[in-house]
Amino acid sequence: MKGARNWDLFSISRSLLAFTFLGMFAVVSVWWDRWSVALLWACASGAVAFIVGFLFGFPRTIAQPVSTAGSPSGGSAPGATTATDVSVLSRNRESRLTVNTNLEQVSDWITKTIVGVGLVELRSLPRRFGELATYASATLGKPVTGSAAEAAAAALIAYFAVLGFLGGYLITRMFFQGAFDRADRADPQVEEDVAKVRSLPLLRAIGNDPSSAETMASGISAAAERLKDIPLDEAAAQGADSAVVARANLLAGNANSAVAAYLDAIAKAPWDPRLRLEYASALRDAQWSGSLVISALRDARALESQKPNLDVRRKIYQSLTYMCLYEPQPQGFTDAILYGEEYTQNASNLPSATIWVNLAAAYGQQAGWLKSRGEDFASVRNKALNAVERAVRLGDPSDKAILVSLLEPSHEQAAQGEDDLAVFQQDDAFRKILDLPAK
Repeated sequence: MKGARNWDLFSISRSLLAFTFLGMFAVVSVWWDRWSVALLWACASGAVAFIVGFLFGFPRTIAQPVSTAGSPSGGSAPGATTATDVSVLSRNRESRLTVNTNLEQVSDWITKTIVGVGLVELRSLPRRFGELATYASATLGKPVTGSAAEAAAAALIAYFAVLGFLGGYLITRMFFQGAFDRADRADPQVEEDVAKVRSLPLLRAIGNDPSSAETMASGISAAAERLKDIPLDEAAAQGADSAVVARANLLAGNANSAVAAYLDAIAKAPWDPRLRLEYASALRDAQWSGSLVISALRDARALESQKPNLDVRRKIYQSLTYMCLYEPQPQGFTDAILYGEEYTQNASNLPSATIWVNLAAAYGQQAGWLKSRGEDFASVRNKALNAVERAVRLGDPSDKAILVSLLEPSHEQAAQGEDDLAVFQQDDAFRKILDLPAK
């Protein structure tokens, strides 16, 4: 609906501009030696008519008194105060400011006056208009003279008056009315919440991402809870947008609602890699298939290469390498190694212990797969050892703990397949890096 209204406004504005330029071309062609004076008459005529059109199209404020006697439908007991009433009353107690309707009253008064005077003076209007045209023609001078000059001046005034009135009325109805409505409905709390959610530079990557805890610790969760239920078709009117609602739902744990909102946001901004990354995270939380999540991440990777952003790139590759570890072998670990090496071999990328952890796990999967087939995996072992060393050097205790659990998994972890480095369990080089006793 919003897109259709914007297109209608654009089409009308384009048409009005086309007729305006056509009229200006005619003015300059007729009064080429006094074109500046002719344009002043055109602008004056159009401006006065625009104001009249604005007054005719000015929206009215409908007063809606709040009742505390229950809902009109009888859903509440007589004399009961509903939750909505309490919220509105609370807001009214907090602020005694109301919408100033002076301009609305002036608009109504002037509109009625114009109509009333126009009806009373209907017979004299042609004569008065002719006098105005005569006066205008005298200021315009040559090359047009006599009755032709008066006719041309009358055409100039009438043409731009009609354009001005239509422009004032239609733009007021299609743009100013919505702008006034959004301003009247603006909630300071919503504006503050939107600012908080938008202030997050980027949400978490999929998998082990320490920034996710920092995100929720920054006081965003309460704002997300208040924003998550805003309908998408009302988001703009409340000072938000689809991306904000999507992010709020993702932060609040409403993954399915976040997916729907992200699809709407992506349709409006298909070039934004961050939206694709967060959309992939929402798909993961909503337990969609891994292949669909990876597809969304690949789209984000392709878009980021066109609009480079190092932080977004790091989280995309963190997510890609993690998700590929859970795909069927050997394609899963092959893709994880491909993306991991692609990222770590580019010196311009930001360092990431998480990617080295995922890369070590991918090498571990590859070594286990080769071992099960009776093939040599010495070179893969060396790559895995290097990845573990780099992860420990760059990371914090949580990254090291993950590597230890992958090397020496519990029975439950092994049953769930979280044993990617178990193939190196007897290798003292790995154990030394992870501060484990030698075997």
